[in-house]
Amino acid sequence: MRSQILISILFKVGIFNIVFSQNCLPEGISFYSQNQIDNFSINYPGCTQIDGNVLIKEFVDSDITNLAGIFHLTSINGNLKIQSNDALSNLLDLENLTEVGGSLFIHSNSSIEDLKGLDNLVSIGGSLWIFGNNSLVNLSGLENLSWIGNSVRVDWNDSLTSFNGLEGISIINGGLRIEHNDILQNMSGLESISFINEYLTIYSNYELSSLNGLNNLTTIMGEVWIESNLALPNFEGLESLETIGKSFRIRHENALVNFNGLENLKTIDSTFSLYRNDNIVNFEGLGELQAIGKDLEILINIKLANFIGLNKLTSINGNVRIEGNTELTNLSGLESLKRIAGKFEISGNVSFSSFEGLDSLLTIGYDFDISNNYELASLEELNNLDTIGGRLLLKNINLLSSLKGLDYLNGLPENVYLRNCPNLSDCSILSICRFLEDPYNIIGLNDNAIGCNTREEIESNCELVLDIQDFKRYEIGFFPNPVRNYITIKGINKGKYCIFNSLGLKVLEDKFHQSEINVSGLQKGNYILQIISNNIIVNENFVKI
Repeated sequence: MRSQILISILFKVGIFNIVFSQNCLPEGISFYSQNQIDNFSINYPGCTQIDGNVLIKEFVDSDITNLAGIFHLTSINGNLKIQSNDALSNLLDLENLTEVGGSLFIHSNSSIEDLKGLDNLVSIGGSLWIFGNNSLVNLSGLENLSWIGNSVRVDWNDSLTSFNGLEGISIINGGLRIEHNDILQNMSGLESISFINEYLTIYSNYELSSLNGLNNLTTIMGEVWIESNLALPNFEGLESLETIGKSFRIRHENALVNFNGLENLKTIDSTFSLYRNDNIVNFEGLGELQAIGKDLEILINIKLANFIGLNKLTSINGNVRIEGNTELTNLSGLESLKRIAGKFEISGNVSFSSFEGLDSLLTIGYDFDISNNYELASLEELNNLDTIGGRLLLKNINLLSSLKGLDYLNGLPENVYLRNCPNLSDCSILSICRFLEDPYNIIGLNDNAIGCNTREEIESNCELVLDIQDFKRYEIGFFPNPVRNYITIKGINKGKYCIFNSLGLKVLEDKFHQSEINVSGLQKGNYILQIISNNIIVNENFVKI
């Protein structure tokens, strides 16, 4: 009888422990003292899996020194927050913990040097946030962590030198933010990461001199924000990056000279913004970038001289704003750019002298504003520009004397403003004269030279221009010249062409039904292009490079 009673008691206790271990503390628990931690297994016998949130935060300074009382915990289905425990020097007593269903916060624990003790942690369902741990050197102890369900933030850890310990993470399902880690010099420990589903922010890590460690990162689906990392000279370490799914913003990177390291970046799906980077000279390193999905903003980069490095950029699907770049002289490097879908504003670049580099630009979808570029003397490099979808504004351009270069615009919108260009005297070009044929079209004029100061002055010279252009309006032209791959024919979109080499031998002949001719297969040298259309024959020389 006694043996039966004993068996019954043992059975009930066993069932109690099993049930309790499977489901305890759905409301969570907070530990504010060492005594609470020490008594946990007494107060909650058999509790190894906590369904709610867990907070470990001492109420009295230096009270919590170890976590031995919760040694048996294997999983926490809510958040685990270890915060503001000055005397807690390690997490060794959490070695049985395998899973955190919510987020893991390790925050302001001034004595912790690494994360050893979390060696068996395999997954975090939410975010990993490591913040303000002044003695933390690295993340060793997290080597078995293979899944983080949301973002990773590593901020304000004054002694952090590496991310060693995160080698098991290949995908970040949220964003990655690395901020104010004062002696961090590179990204070692992040070598396995290939994909970030949201943002990458690297901000104010003052000794960061390299992005090595991110070498296998190919895709960032969200925004990239790089700001105030005062020792970062380039982007070496991002050689595998091909796609940025939203904006790419670079601000106050005063050691940045170029974009080396981004040689495989092909697409920025939203805005590309450069703001107050004092030493950047050009765009070398971005040679594979083909499209910008929204705006291009280049603002107050005082040593930027040109756009060399963007040689494959063909389209910008938003606005372009180039402003306050004091050493910018031209736009060389943008020779492949054909289309700006939105507004094009170039202003306050005091050394800017020509639009060299925009020889292939055909379309500006909205306003074209040129102002406060005091060295600009010519617009002739814009002679292939065909369409402006919004207003045309020229303002405060001291040296400009003529609008030549905008002659062949295929119609202008209802507003043209030419203001305070004291040497501008030649405004009677074909596009302006056509524009003025409609008396309802608005042209705003003031403080220009004689010839461009009133509507009547311009119109008085337009009669001759229109007579000449009525004769030449069907003239056929082409660009670019010299050419690498494709010739674009202007004036017609179908006909026949022949190409002759310098010996007079015909090397290409075909019909065309679009306005492009592929000459990429020709050897370098001098050629003659003959275009035949509607009984019109045009022969022009060109150079293949």
